[in-house]
Amino acid sequence: MKLIFIVASLFLGFFAQADQTCALRKSNIHALRAVHEHLELAWWAASPDQVWNAPCKSHQPPSEDTMLDYLDNGDSKKISTTVNGISFKDEDPAMIQLFRDLNTYDYSMKDKPPLAFNSKCDKVLCAAKEIFGDKEGLQLLYMLKRHGFNGSALRTKNASSWKANELDDVLTALGDYPDSLYPIQYNRKLSHFTRGMSYHSDPDAVIANSVMEVFDSWNKMTQPERQQTFLHELGHVIAQQKNLDSSAEWYKLAGWTEKVSQKNGSRFVEYEQTDKSHSVSEYAQTNPSEDFAETVVAYRFDGANMKQKHPDKYAYIKEHVFDGKEYLDAKSCTSSLTKTEQIKQANDASYANALAYVKTHPMTSFADDQIVEDAQTRCLDSMMKALAHEISETETCTTRALKEIQLSKAAKAQGVSLDTSLLSEKQLNQIGITEGGGRAFNQMVRVKFSNDLVNNIGQDKRNPLVSSYLRRAKDPESGCKDWAFMSVADIRQSPLAANLVKDDHYYFFQNNRRQNMEAFMQKSCLDAFKSASAGASSFRLTLSILKNMP
Repeated sequence: MKLIFIVASLFLGFFAQADQTCALRKSNIHALRAVHEHLELAWWAASPDQVWNAPCKSHQPPSEDTMLDYLDNGDSKKISTTVNGISFKDEDPAMIQLFRDLNTYDYSMKDKPPLAFNSKCDKVLCAAKEIFGDKEGLQLLYMLKRHGFNGSALRTKNASSWKANELDDVLTALGDYPDSLYPIQYNRKLSHFTRGMSYHSDPDAVIANSVMEVFDSWNKMTQPERQQTFLHELGHVIAQQKNLDSSAEWYKLAGWTEKVSQKNGSRFVEYEQTDKSHSVSEYAQTNPSEDFAETVVAYRFDGANMKQKHPDKYAYIKEHVFDGKEYLDAKSCTSSLTKTEQIKQANDASYANALAYVKTHPMTSFADDQIVEDAQTRCLDSMMKALAHEISETETCTTRALKEIQLSKAAKAQGVSLDTSLLSEKQLNQIGITEGGGRAFNQMVRVKFSNDLVNNIGQDKRNPLVSSYLRRAKDPESGCKDWAFMSVADIRQSPLAANLVKDDHYYFFQNNRRQNMEAFMQKSCLDAFKSASAGASSFRLTLSILKNMP
């Protein structure tokens, strides 16, 4: 009993909860390790040394050449545009989008004026190096594209700029999980909390949390400890994205039961692990979420032991997190492939055959309703993001979609299976589409999308000019503002937004997306008002939306 009391006391001093997220505390870490040397179950599922010496462990960050090669999309169509005050010329649209994302505020900065820079750079890499640092600029662009994490300190509250050696550690750790896992959630924050500050009075109290913030105390740890801490928090991010740690299947596998009670009118949820033999560590016994994060770490860095002791949990993590890849020994680094990698190998062979067919049987006309509808389906998220000011143009997506459609038709003609979503930009760029052809096709898709957008607004709002919002408003601007608010509410609930909301339940409530979409719809309403009389049909609204779409 005495030993249990010591562990419990240390636990209370070792962990803190911030915003209902795991927050690893540094205090008493050595005392905890000393205590747990006498316990049959270790405190961590994998110690820092186990992490460091595990099969297939990355020990070096990606080189400069590796990062530059990954950012290079080959002979992609170039555009010229101004973003955050910087005029880019003949630049890859994908690079411009990365730059825009690094410098667009998240919700915590919603009341701040947009970032604007004074720079003579006309290429994204030049501008990123100028703003974030010579090495850091490249690292941040690479991390955002490859892993989906946004490390910019300029776009969020309570963040300090990353240093190159810190990003080396982060990128090395991210490389320990399979590529098919990423992005877990594109554009998710990954920040170093403001240096010299903490959520607690003790600056060394918290090391990191599952919001993906690391604190000053993280820098004071050894490199293996920093990576072990980071990878534990990454386990929470994986779970949150798919609600894996709160699923009935996970509760059953891990031996958890949920107890709901009412106290003073408030709902309380408590968890009890009825069979602790399911745990991979002492800390995993805290709650189902910590159990999941610890189990992910155990799978990756102590896989052989876990497979033997916890085969059901091992199989669950293998299927739902690691896409079938295993890390049991040194041979598995190359012999064990993810399901995605296996599919891609076969897919690349189908691509080569389909490409040869397209070269000899080029598509002569794109003006086909089915082709346009197919392209809109592939680009629907991009069209919606354009309304929320998240992307500056949609032609890049519709041009890619047109290339994918040609390859899909070629594969079908040859009787082979091809998943075009697995193809790289370099592969797709082997198909040539003239600039004029790409622009004309983009216009066709945008026309269809504009019509569909209006049709997904409530019938009483499809003609804003005769709606009650304008009739009772003191002026068109305020009337269109009220109309836009209600119209966007309809759009958020429509099939057009289903995929975005499925991937992120709070999509429209982050990064000013809802407000930006309302501003877009308000402008379209005002344009329709200016160009028509009060008796005009909703066709005027469709034209205004089409006019204002990027």
